Amino acid sequence: MIAKDNPYFAVRKRLSNDSGLSYRNDELPLIRDDKKRPIWNMANAITLLTDHGDWQSVLGFNQFTMRRVLLRAVPGQRGGEYPRPLEDDDYSAAQAWFNRNGFPRASMEIVRAAVRKVCRHQSYDPLRDYLDGLQWDGTRRLNSWLADYCGAELSEYLQEVGKRWCISAVARGFKPGCKADHMLVLEGAQGRKKSTALATLAGEDWFSDALPQMGTKDASSYLRGKWIIEVGELEAMRKEVDAIKAFITRQVETFRPAYGREEVSEPRRCVFAGTTNKDDWQRDETGGRRFWPVRVGEIDVDGLARDRNQIWAEAVMLYRKGERWWIEGEVAEQAQAEVADRRPDDPWRADIARVVQSRSEITAKQVLGEMGVLPCDMTPILARRVTQELVALGWERAGRITSGEGKGAARYIPGEDAVRVR
Repeated sequence: MIAKDNPYFAVRKRLSNDSGLSYRNDELPLIRDDKKRPIWNMANAITLLTDHGDWQSVLGFNQFTMRRVLLRAVPGQRGGEYPRPLEDDDYSAAQAWFNRNGFPRASMEIVRAAVRKVCRHQSYDPLRDYLDGLQWDGTRRLNSWLADYCGAELSEYLQEVGKRWCISAVARGFKPGCKADHMLVLEGAQGRKKSTALATLAGEDWFSDALPQMGTKDASSYLRGKWIIEVGELEAMRKEVDAIKAFITRQVETFRPAYGREEVSEPRRCVFAGTTNKDDWQRDETGGRRFWPVRVGEIDVDGLARDRNQIWAEAVMLYRKGERWWIEGEVAEQAQAEVADRRPDDPWRADIARVVQSRSEITAKQVLGEMGVLPCDMTPILARRVTQELVALGWERAGRITSGEGKGAARYIPGEDAVRVR
């Protein structure tokens, strides 16, 4: 994923393996015994891995994947593609290097600990490097990328959500853990290449469509090294709406990594995109303001791949200009209306909307009565059905009726979006 012309490599001078340094030479600040021989301890191992020419530009730490990596081969090894994650055999190769160079009893415990520590001190961030290296050509594509490459119908709403979502991805690249509590949702028939479009935008190595169960430690650690994460088949998650909302709104992942001794807190670097083949996937009674649905058509994957860098370059330019990455005002209202349109049809919806149209407060029982349901037929299931539609229509629960015939019943009043949400 990291090209050899990456800015990281430009700032690190690759020294010759033949450093000319001796373990008995004062050029290396090693701890020595009374005969001036270097002793084997953690401090000396760190000094050698840091200052000896053999080890220059070998060890690194990928801040995006949160993994220790080799930037080039361990001294004495040959071949292979770099950079790559550290493997167990690499620690053995490092131990062998110490054995060959004056420390025949170099312990694996110290070698491993020293390598891990030195890696941390030589960090780089491939996502930030990628974004920093982009140069925008001045042609605007961001407003219309969902229409131009994904076949969606161009509108002000479409332009806004497409642009803001991309800027939010850039923001997470430059400012890990910043608030980005929304999810673009691509709707379209099976085979429309929705997942392919997202993978093309992110780059194969930085995309995932296999997120483990949300809220688990596995899900938290899985986010490492991912920039765009697809949440597929939203309609199959009707019972998990609250879990999805809670998960996508988190800004920091706190968990104990596999084989780790301490918990870690890692600010998020990713954004989310949902995909679905259905148009009635919405199950959130509160309106699902975190979802930004878009109906796509034929997707131009080749065009998206061709212009990917320029789409992100424009998003970087706007981010640096201080553009926001959330929607507000009429666009936010339109998003809520779009989400409301994705709720499964309820034959009662129009009747309930008619009943509450001119009311300032109401109860579920009153709605049922207005619809002609006899008191003897009013069940908790029917009341629940009414309250779900009230919330979907923008009404909010506001305590209980304190007097009169409906005393004690849950009271609903119109919220700010009651008139606008269909």
